[in-house]
Amino acid sequence: MTNPWLAHVRKTMREHPGNSFTLILKRANRTYKKGGNKNKNKNKKKKKKVKTRKTKRKNKKKKKK
Repeated sequence: MTNPWLAHVRKTMREHPGNSFTLILKRANRTYKKGGNKNKNKNKKKKKKVKTRKTKRKNKKKKKK
């Protein structure tokens, strides 16, 4: 399977012949959409975990002999 980014760069090179490679990469970067619809629900707020405070341990003092 071909890397999707490289396939997109090749397609951009075919669409804009004669341009420099750096310019091709800049154009491809603007039009490339990474992944698919993985993050359909971007607007959903995630619930934050509430950290519960643990009780402090009492220091056990050693008895002197």
